[in-house]
Amino acid sequence: MGHASRSLASPADLRCRRLVRRDPRLRAEAARALGAIGPAAKQAVPALLAAYERGRLPFVDPEEVVAALRQLDAQAVAQHGIR
Repeated sequence: MGHASRSLASPADLRCRRLVRRDPRLRAEAARALGAIGPAAKQAVPALLAAYERGRLPFVDPEEVVAALRQLDAQAVAQHGIR
């Protein structure tokens, strides 16, 4: 019962951690997965915005980040001038 007090990481939290990994494939997969989770992963928007603002590197495909952002919070995309 001692485990009940521990908070479990959500799938979105786990994917957010992957956004800063060295392996570009893991980062791209994390962005795709966050977009697929949809609105339930809205807490990932700040991490995705930070990833986008870092530029093309370290992401192999920044379009994955933009696509995920659009699925989670289209208003944030517009507010940040992301196309």
